This record gives sequence, structure tokens and C-alpha cells, in this order.
Amino acid sequence: MSDRGPRVKRHNIIIERWPGTRGPDGRRDEPCFRWTVTYEKDGIFQVQGYAETHASAREAAEACLIERGIDLNWLRLNDAPKPRREAKKRWLRLGQS
Repeated sequence: MSDRGPRVKRHNIIIERWPGTRGPDGRRDEPCFRWTVTYEKDGIFQVQGYAETHASAREAAEACLIERGIDLNWLRLNDAPKPRREAKKRWLRLGQS
């Protein structure tokens, strides 16, 4: 490992179904997905938004973090390259032999 130690994830993404908000006449909007992002950068901040699908909500949340300069490569613990795995092929014989 490097002298810096492991990288620590400093953000959270939450995506949840949202039933829609009530308007002045009491009717609800179309159901959608609400995304919430919290991140730490010179303080703790929170941003929320809405999207029609789960995939578009995830994309919007990640774009929000990228715009604010947050590193999304939180799974990479250090700068060392991962060892490559050898690909193994398996052949399955179908029918009578």
C-alpha cells in the first residue's frame, strides 16, 4: 500500500421510489424515483433530485457528484493494478455423443 493508506469513500447515493407530491388540488404527480446524494468536501452537503426510472436516477446522482469534483472510483483501494485472471473456456456437448 502507499503511504496515503486506503482511499475512503466520502459520499452516499440513495435511490428510492417516490409516490409523487400532492398538488394544491390534492392530486398526486406521477410516481418516480427520488435520488439523494450526500458528500463530504469542505463540509457535508446534500443534493436531491427526481427521475422517471431507477437507471436515470442513478445516472443523475453520479453526474451530480462528478460535477462537484467527487472521485467515484471508491472501489479502488490503492494504485496497484489488479492481477489478471486467466479466462477458462468450458465446452458443453449437447445431444448424443
